[in-house]
Amino acid sequence: MLEGEVEEPEILRIYVNNEVAPGGYWWFFPYSLMRGYVNVGLGVRADLKGIHPREQLRKYVLSRPEFKGSKVVKAGGALVPTRRPLTTLVWNGVAVIGDAAYVVNPVHGGGKGSSMISAKCVSEAIVNALSIGNTSATNLWSANICYMRRYGCKQGALDILRYFLQKLSNEDLEFVVSKGLVSGDELNEIARRGRFEVGIIDKILKLASLLTRPSLLLKLRTLVKYMDLIKEHYMNYPSRPEDLSMWVNELRNIIKSYHDVLK
Repeated sequence: MLEGEVEEPEILRIYVNNEVAPGGYWWFFPYSLMRGYVNVGLGVRADLKGIHPREQLRKYVLSRPEFKGSKVVKAGGALVPTRRPLTTLVWNGVAVIGDAAYVVNPVHGGGKGSSMISAKCVSEAIVNALSIGNTSATNLWSANICYMRRYGCKQGALDILRYFLQKLSNEDLEFVVSKGLVSGDELNEIARRGRFEVGIIDKILKLASLLTRPSLLLKLRTLVKYMDLIKEHYMNYPSRPEDLSMWVNELRNIIKSYHDVLK
């Protein structure tokens, strides 16, 4: 709880800074019905050695002037699987949904809607399998096709965007925002849809071509290309378990190719 009033309490703020929150972001969400109360937190990549979100929060965020004299009302933390989904949500007699299936938006970490989608897809497959009397992977497989085409394809594309954002320096991030390559609303739209709309692509590439960072222009072109490739690959998810291994190998090759390009 803050001592003073929150400026513009109707605005939810997300800050991307690779020094403060490497591989993630920190947030400041005011509560509209409780004056002075805010939800503030920070997320980082789990594989970074020596980086703890609690310590990062104390060092870089809670030390800011607006938190002087504030009190912690409630604290907590958890792992959030911000990545592409599991390659399969089902197998023989097994089904997973929600965080267990990694059905989280890779960019902002939201997952309520996608968890409900996974639950619907899996529950319908289970009902069908039980009606047959056989819960084999084959009889549950419709859950995968349902989820991958409805949301998994978007997750896969956004996982490429996540990796791109994590590789940008603070200077590159500031450059993208300050030069108007992508607005906050446009980034939100990309995160919601899992793709760059044609108008946004044209604007970004046109502006980037006029600016002084040709390497960034190349990275942006590559990003758009691989987001489309991944999304198409998920839309062509195999129709039977026997073809999963080949599909996964192709997926890994696409991702490796993208990572190699950004090195």
